[in-house]
Amino acid sequence: MINSRPAAKTANVSDDRREAIRSLYMESLQLVERLHRRLLDVIK
Repeated sequence: MINSRPAAKTANVSDDRREAIRSLYMESLQLVERLHRRLLDVIK
């Protein structure tokens, strides 16, 4: 059977966009860590 869909091309993500995503990821990670610490304090 012939695949009618074209092969997926790898996305060429610019360095600026990659850095923006990394920055948002790191900020989110920091917030999750703070929330986790507060949860542990509540459980104490």
